[in-house]
Amino acid sequence: MAIVRLDPFRDIWSMSEAMDRMLRAPMWTDRELLERGWAPACDIHETNSNVVVECELPGLEAKDIDVNIEGDTMTITGNRTMSSEVNEQDYHRIERSYGSFTRILTLPSEVNADKVDAAYNKGVLKITMPKVQLEKPKTTRIAIKEKASK
Repeated sequence: MAIVRLDPFRDIWSMSEAMDRMLRAPMWTDRELLERGWAPACDIHETNSNVVVECELPGLEAKDIDVNIEGDTMTITGNRTMSSEVNEQDYHRIERSYGSFTRILTLPSEVNADKVDAAYNKGVLKITMPKVQLEKPKTTRIAIKEKASK
């Protein structure tokens, strides 16, 4: 049996080299990027009376986008197609994502889905939803009767 000298840093160095190889390698090929789909970037913020969602959807038309609200969940779906003017084989690089997408967002407050306003301008979809105004509990003063002591 051979005697092996203990090197406590050997495992650390091999892990470091594996991490370096992983970070230098491309995460996805161009084809994988194209096939994995995409999801638009969205911001959600609140005002005193509204919940506002803004999504970046460049290259789409309003007719290509569907928005649905169910309870506290908003679903935004759509489809961005490649230009039919250029054949896929003629591309040298495709970095923009195409195809269908779905974004499911949880809304921070209950909204009135019947009064939602959605506008699409310069590639940004802005959805303004009024918050449901909860009735403040009514306070009723109760009179206390004092009983006469015997």
